[in-house]
Amino acid sequence: MIRDLVRRHDRPRYYASLFAPAEHRGALFALFALKAEVARIPTLVSEPGLGEIRLQWWREALERIADGGTSETPHLAALGEAVARYRLPVAPLTALIDAHRGDLYADPPATVGDLEGFFGETESALFQLACLVLGEKDGQSREATAKNTAEAAGHAGIAYGLALRLAALARDLARGRCIVPVEMLAAHGLTAEAMFSAPVPEAVANVVSELADKAENHLETCAR
Repeated sequence: MIRDLVRRHDRPRYYASLFAPAEHRGALFALFALKAEVARIPTLVSEPGLGEIRLQWWREALERIADGGTSETPHLAALGEAVARYRLPVAPLTALIDAHRGDLYADPPATVGDLEGFFGETESALFQLACLVLGEKDGQSREATAKNTAEAAGHAGIAYGLALRLAALARDLARGRCIVPVEMLAAHGLTAEAMFSAPVPEAVANVVSELADKAENHLETCAR
């Protein structure tokens, strides 16, 4: 069930996980399924308040896991096992949930830094936790592994997040949500409202190209 959830809602991470050693895949799927569950909440609710309730439920469930409490569902049990086995911090997961509250509302991010910060708290956090799951390398301690992978995970998460949002741009606009930062829109003579107009202004293509370039730059920096 957890594995199928990742396959349906985060196909790239699903296939990437299949290349991981079999003994670590369960923990990876548990982490990625949490992200999938949280990220799709805005598409499942009719108003932001209902989404807030769902997000708060996940947040409280994670807090119970951090305190060593029992898990109500198989997914939470798998998360609890992963946290205990790999000594994973829960704080990045609760921060991930808090960051996704913004997806319940239609307001675009104000700056590019705000958008990158969102991906840092969501996608980048998952890359970093995945590094901890996959274990020590060349005799490095867990702390050294975390330190040595933090920058790469940060850039990888931003590149991955931008790619996902660009792929879903039309769907998000259909839902009344614009993820393009206000400052970037203004630089191209656009407003958030213009993104929803028909026909679409020609400058939108330039905005998409600029976001794609930013994703590519982060990917290249990650690979160095």
